Amino acid sequence: MIQKKEIKKLYPDTRKEVRDYMYNVLLYLENEHGEVKPEWKAVLSMLAENLETYQKCKERIKADGVMIKDRYGNFNKHPLFPIVNSLQVQILKCVGELGLSPKAAQKMKGNESEDNTEDFLDSLLA
Repeated sequence: MIQKKEIKKLYPDTRKEVRDYMYNVLLYLENEHGEVKPEWKAVLSMLAENLETYQKCKERIKADGVMIKDRYGNFNKHPLFPIVNSLQVQILKCVGELGLSPKAAQKMKGNESEDNTEDFLDSLLA
């Protein structure tokens, strides 16, 4: 069983909120699978790093404002927005890989109902 004090050693460059989340993730994985497998550690590390970077970007956008002036004095959206969007995608991929969302957990257990759009459209037209 993972101990809370071990989390700081595993994710030393992350803030307390990220470490708390990662602790809960590790507990969840241990409860669901009996252990945290070594091959998952890279994904877990990536998740923690992406969450930390995401939080830093959000803080910077909050400090600078959503719109910032460029060198010509024109207002443009903050240049960190594409990075934030990319981080969100990467975080969701890690969450999916680890089965942390309800949909991903259902998929990992093999209970995913197939998305059969053709059958759905046929039922609407019937």
